[in-house]
Amino acid sequence: MNWCDIVVESLQGSQATQTTSMELFGNASNPPVLVDVLHSRFDKFLQVSAVEGGPVDLKQLADIVTSRLKENAALIANCVTALADRKRGFVQDGDGGVVCRVSEVSGWLRLEIPVEGARIVYMVAPAA
Repeated sequence: MNWCDIVVESLQGSQATQTTSMELFGNASNPPVLVDVLHSRFDKFLQVSAVEGGPVDLKQLADIVTSRLKENAALIANCVTALADRKRGFVQDGDGGVVCRVSEVSGWLRLEIPVEGARIVYMVAPAA
């Protein structure tokens, strides 16, 4: 069985998306702050994604996601820097199966965090 829960902050460059991008780009050299930004987005995801009886209990995975973000702070900083520098094709593997890449085709950042049979994926568009 495949299951997917997607939360889209914006598809058309809203103020919220610009704020997220600016937070990431403005803190590319400060890995702990990047982790905090991504963690806050995960908390928002949890608030809107509570699916009773779903195949994955996201709230139980919160500690794992937090830990993986912290373990991979340097990788996240490298990936955000690659996104800001428009380095399409950038790929870096991290601890715990975490992978971050900047798409060769779209230029989007994709951060994948595997957690107990699921994947938490952050995707961020390049700056306009």
